[in-house]
Amino acid sequence: MKIDFLIRRNIPLAVLAGFMVLGSGCKNPFLPAEQPAPAAQPAPVAQQATPTPAPPDDQQIGSAIQAKITAESALSGQNIQVNVANGVATLNGKVVNDASRALAAADSASVDGVRTVVNNLVVAPVRAAKVVPERRRK
Repeated sequence: MKIDFLIRRNIPLAVLAGFMVLGSGCKNPFLPAEQPAPAAQPAPVAQQATPTPAPPDDQQIGSAIQAKITAESALSGQNIQVNVANGVATLNGKVVNDASRALAAADSASVDGVRTVVNNLVVAPVRAAKVVPERRRK
């Protein structure tokens, strides 16, 4: 009786230990297999002479952002100024709704060279002309 109790008690521990041994020794099927590094081959001379393009400067980034905002039909006629310093684009001005504000920020962020967009655009809906009541003549 006592031996039967000890066996039943230790079976889960033995199973757990077996899973740990198997788990530590097996490869993970979800990780890509390691491939040996290809032998180093000298690159052709023509490829070594090709310079990498320089990143755009702040003025080029600002011009690209302004062109992209101007090309958006939803943003036409809205007063948006763009300033760029060290890849940080700052948007200032007034727009008619939140969608225009978000669109301007998204367009600015999609330009190459922009690291961050500071969106200082203010939502100010277009005011309708005020109707002046006519004076009554007595």
